[in-house]
Amino acid sequence: MRIASAKGALLRSAWGNAVGIIDQEGLSAESAYHEHHESRIQRSATISIQFPGTTPQAGIESALSALNTSAVIDRRYSFYAAASNSKAAAFSLVEIVLALGVAAFCLIAIVGLMPVGVQTNRNATSQTAATNIMAAIVADLRTTPAVATTSPQFAITFGTDKTLYFDASGQASTSLGTDSRYRLNITWNSAPTGLNYAVLRVTWPAPIDPVTTTPSGAVKIFAAFDRS
Repeated sequence: MRIASAKGALLRSAWGNAVGIIDQEGLSAESAYHEHHESRIQRSATISIQFPGTTPQAGIESALSALNTSAVIDRRYSFYAAASNSKAAAFSLVEIVLALGVAAFCLIAIVGLMPVGVQTNRNATSQTAATNIMAAIVADLRTTPAVATTSPQFAITFGTDKTLYFDASGQASTSLGTDSRYRLNITWNSAPTGLNYAVLRVTWPAPIDPVTTTPSGAVKIFAAFDRS
């Protein structure tokens, strides 16, 4: 009880509530109490880590080395795990080869179809031009007066076969030139009185004679003209 009262007095003195009055006997008892506990602490066992066959310092170093080794193993495991995940997400060599094969096949097919497409477009353009030439010839013949025997624009004589050459712009010529692209052959057939039958055939290229050689393209129509 004296020790408790002495501690209370000291605390009250520290907080400034009252002046601590402690008798000599209480202080002696408290000092003896503290000395007793300090001696017990000094005599208590010291905890240390020591491996068999090593000094305490060597044991600590061994423990640190073991921790470092464990950390290295953890890092290597994480690296290999990440590498395995990246390999699992990547494409295999077989998949890459198959993809390249499919892409090459598609490219070859596209390249192979390009000349066909160009030729088809050229033929369509030539057919359109040949149709326009024949339309112009038919219009010229139909506008020829009945009393006239020769058309006013292309100088085509009714009943007389004729060959004309046309360039890309539609200009007509009676002779084959370097810029001639289309050949027009007009053949007249027998018809009743007052009528004229004609077969118009446009072929290309112009240098090829359709009588002896098959041309690259041709357009042919039959036309009748009333001359009465």
